[in-house]
Amino acid sequence: MKMPRLLPVLVLSVLAFVSVPSCVSESGSTAGNDVPKRLQMCDLLSDHAVLQRSAATHVWGKGTPYAKVKVRIGDEGWFAKSATAETTAAEDGTWLVSVDVRKLGDGPYTMTVTSGSETLTREDILIGEVFLASGQSNMEKPLGPRTNQHPIPDYEEIAKASALQPNAVRMATIREKQVPLPADTFVGAWELPGETTTPKYSAVAYFAAEQLHKELGVPIGIIHSSLGGSKVQVWTSREALVAGGEDPNETFRGKTSTHLYNGMVYPLRNASFRSVLWFQGEQNMDDAEKYDKLYALMTDSWRKLFQRDDLKFYFVTLNGYKPPDPDPNAVAVQPRIRASQQRTELADPNSHMAVGADTGEALDVHARDKRPIGERLAKLVLKYDFGRDIVADSPIFKSATRNGAEVTVVFDRVGSGLVAHPVKTEYVTQGRRSNAQYTRCSPDSELEDFALRDADGNWHWADDARIVGKDSVVVSSKAVPAPTAIRYAYRGFPMGNLYNEEGFPAAQFDVELK
Repeated sequence: MKMPRLLPVLVLSVLAFVSVPSCVSESGSTAGNDVPKRLQMCDLLSDHAVLQRSAATHVWGKGTPYAKVKVRIGDEGWFAKSATAETTAAEDGTWLVSVDVRKLGDGPYTMTVTSGSETLTREDILIGEVFLASGQSNMEKPLGPRTNQHPIPDYEEIAKASALQPNAVRMATIREKQVPLPADTFVGAWELPGETTTPKYSAVAYFAAEQLHKELGVPIGIIHSSLGGSKVQVWTSREALVAGGEDPNETFRGKTSTHLYNGMVYPLRNASFRSVLWFQGEQNMDDAEKYDKLYALMTDSWRKLFQRDDLKFYFVTLNGYKPPDPDPNAVAVQPRIRASQQRTELADPNSHMAVGADTGEALDVHARDKRPIGERLAKLVLKYDFGRDIVADSPIFKSATRNGAEVTVVFDRVGSGLVAHPVKTEYVTQGRRSNAQYTRCSPDSELEDFALRDADGNWHWADDARIVGKDSVVVSSKAVPAPTAIRYAYRGFPMGNLYNEEGFPAAQFDVELK
């Protein structure tokens, strides 16, 4: 008859062992009569983490509802450097504090979280600049070997050198997670650079981070969340797609719209970082003309999620792919995507473009020459995030004027002036295969890859394209006495050689002439 008195005890015992959904992997001890730990921190706050230097750097997790939580980064004591913050856990146990870490040095530090009788510690914490790197396979591509992909040249030497600077660049890679609803959890933690770990780092993100560390002299952290074969819609919230009139349930090659946003972006919503590095677009070939609209839906959804209307995105235009077509009338899809990508920059003052079309391999979409792309991204970050007075943009089309058979093109963002690089005599095919010989389309011209359209709608390569002054190019073709349109680098694998003096390649264009 006394058995019913045991029911409340049994219920409480069961509840104590129920796992609480959160962005955590911490588990408490259940040995003997110990009560399982309830205080937890997000995986992104693991040992070796790099925290964004700011006045309000987020630290978050779960604990006992309504319990006080105190966070300390650094050591205790009168003369010790540390930053602290306190909060009270919400009804569901979630907690988040904003810590002012601006006065702390680079570290390393110990981070301690205390709530009641429980304490969590994280070691080797650095304070620096953090970036979120995302996109598809060309962002995901690692420095080292991967199935059906060739490693970055000299990746072993790069990895050995990185191991000697453990506080320079660190990366946390978020593992693939495709889910139909926004998730709180993910799998991923910070890894120190080393001979076995650095080869797994995203190559583009690593080269960008390496350059930023050289320029800024502070630790650089990369939160890497990308997946090959993914359309931009897969990285976009359902609400944004619906509002934009797009199908939120579209499935393409096993990936459904919104599912990577739900599983690999939404769980990061509390993360503190400076800006986004984005390399994606190959998978959107079938809707190239509206990529700018789809990109805007994605960026808007991320800015809403992270509650940062001015969150900056630094993106890469598609690299060269497929052998250079000698036919000026050939139709390739890559230039259409690049044109749409360029429109995104013009429409969004917080998006900045790194031209990647002069890199690539004709027979491998996952090209190995990722260093120039990473370094171009870094230059853009230095200019637009840190206010450096440097040239970081590629020259872009400004205007075109026809004068008889000649067309004068004026460029914007020319830096110290336009220059002609030597035209390449060969191009990379794939991996370690021999390079292929390139036959010029305009052999007597200073500049390659300019074309003019005649009155019948046919395109012809320029016989003469030359730089005039600091910002202009004059183009003509004997086959086109009255040009109706002009284009540059409008091929799947462009071979154009127009740059500014600072080394940034001119972006493609295709315009009608009045």
